[in-house]
Amino acid sequence: MPPTMTVGVYEAKTHFSEYAERAAHGEEIIITRHGVPFFRWAPVNPQRDQKAVDAAIDDLLAFNKGRRLKGVTVKQLREEGRR
Repeated sequence: MPPTMTVGVYEAKTHFSEYAERAAHGEEIIITRHGVPFFRWAPVNPQRDQKAVDAAIDDLLAFNKGRRLKGVTVKQLREEGRR
């Protein structure tokens, strides 16, 4: 992956198309306001995002193993939440 680039918000606005194309090709761009970073412009990576989702689901399933609600049903929890 190419190195991260840092540009000011005015520069990013002025050369929007150029930076959009660079991000689309894998470059991460940090946008600053008065020299302070305030957002990151980076390409979307569906495979990485799906891996993160899968890992989160696995973590939740592992956390849930062996945990019980001491006789409280899902229906009772749902009804309690509606009150």
